[in-house]
Amino acid sequence: MNQKVKSSIGIYLDNEKAMLITNQSDDKDHGFSIVSTIKAPEKHNSEEHNKNHAKQNELKSFFKSIANQVSDFENIYIFGSGISQEQFKNHLAEDSHFKGKKIEIGTANNLTEGQIIAKVNEYFS
Repeated sequence: MNQKVKSSIGIYLDNEKAMLITNQSDDKDHGFSIVSTIKAPEKHNSEEHNKNHAKQNELKSFFKSIANQVSDFENIYIFGSGISQEQFKNHLAEDSHFKGKKIEIGTANNLTEGQIIAKVNEYFS
């Protein structure tokens, strides 16, 4: 039996976490909700020449853990502050599991959980 392909997910990214927002039901009137929060790796102090390498490895690991949870979705909306959403979109573009999927990005600053959910509801409506 084929696993049902899930339709749409929103991903809010900031320096501390990724929030995954989706509609768990086939009922479009049910709306979206936060289904998972993935914490970003803690920042560690280290020697200057190792700091950049460690940061890149931590970011890659963080992005991989998010990608593993969203690979079944066809429509992916990534938003947040800074450049994380662009970096994550580029990470997904390098992964064959995401070939042919609709992946778009947007910006958002200092949103509450309610505002994050509302933004995803609005985007996919």
